[in-house]
Amino acid sequence: MGRRKMDSDLHRIKLETGTVYQTSKGGNYYFRYQINGERKCVSLKTANQEEALRKAKALLPTVQATELEVIASHVKVARKLAAKVKTLPLSQVWEVYSQHPQRAVPSTVREHLLYKSTLEDFIRFVGKSATNFAQISETHTMAFADHLRTLQISVSTHNRKIIRLRKIFTTLQEYREDDNPFAIKVILRKEREEQDIVVRRLAFTREQEE
Repeated sequence: MGRRKMDSDLHRIKLETGTVYQTSKGGNYYFRYQINGERKCVSLKTANQEEALRKAKALLPTVQATELEVIASHVKVARKLAAKVKTLPLSQVWEVYSQHPQRAVPSTVREHLLYKSTLEDFIRFVGKSATNFAQISETHTMAFADHLRTLQISVSTHNRKIIRLRKIFTTLQEYREDDNPFAIKVILRKEREEQDIVVRRLAFTREQEE
């Protein structure tokens, strides 16, 4: 397999070509690599490190190949993994999520509706820049987080919105090749930021903030 290094915090293993990594503790491993100058990322569909490495090694001949005939003989392996990613238009995300067995099950109807309204707010914000669930990137999520910071909402309300969206994207990971774009920590706010907006929050009820 060649030289590799392990980042114990990020569960990231560097191969000769590409990287095997997890996006969350106990989650599935992914293999990120470049082929013909194009960046690719496929789920290895396993949370077992040894199995993930075996699957990634099986893909290395394709990734490292320079001869067209060699690529042709191995590329079907990568296609088999990539074929598991289904297409999901943004307009259908809530319909699919609300019926998914791994969806969140809030204790109140109100919280259930807040999942839906938060998703609708995000999709409206994205607008025409993306039409498919798999197209949502960290650029979209960071821009949305910056947008939320311009609103007169509390730090906890901001973070609850991000966490709801993170759960939706985690649940529907089968419709994506890339990592959960809501998993990045920089889009969450720190509690100390609350001090800066206390005065502005006084005119808003909790319902208005949600």
